[in-house]
Amino acid sequence: MKIIGITGYAGSGKSTIARILRNLGYVVIDLDVEGHEILKEDETKKKLEKFFGKKIFENNEIRRDKLAKIVFENKNKLELLNSILHPIIKERVKNKIKKSDEEIIFIDGALIEKIGLDEICDYIIFIESSEEKRLKRLVELRKIPVRKAKNIIDSQRNIKYKYDFKIVNNNGLDVIKKELLKILKKI
Repeated sequence: MKIIGITGYAGSGKSTIARILRNLGYVVIDLDVEGHEILKEDETKKKLEKFFGKKIFENNEIRRDKLAKIVFENKNKLELLNSILHPIIKERVKNKIKKSDEEIIFIDGALIEKIGLDEICDYIIFIESSEEKRLKRLVELRKIPVRKAKNIIDSQRNIKYKYDFKIVNNNGLDVIKKELLKILKKI
């Protein structure tokens, strides 16, 4: 079994690459989805209420938008959130991989290395895109307000990625798909 990470800054095009891979029949574990699932668990809710208060809840569910507003405006609170969620995400992903009999599994996430999942990856593909294009994608495609999108980009500014392959996503879907197919032949 081979484990391939897909990483890059927010808005770089990781989800687009993941969608292409799924369409080709590959299994892709999305770290954002894993994180969202964890936020629904009672144990996680209790921990986050302790550190971030009841203001992040509505109808006994964590409002991700409220939590995001807090953590993307305060680096220390973002680090605290990550220290709570990352070990849980890492364990969930490792368990999913253990239970799978796929030949290749892809992990899609900006923080693969920070979570510690890089240690199980055979290869990492870095998706690169200009900051201008990333901001535009976050605002136009994901409907994130400009200020919040800038905060997300700023929160990732100091992340340095280690990778085996790079795809530059500034020139459209056809270009990145060709690049991805070339990489798939090498792995």
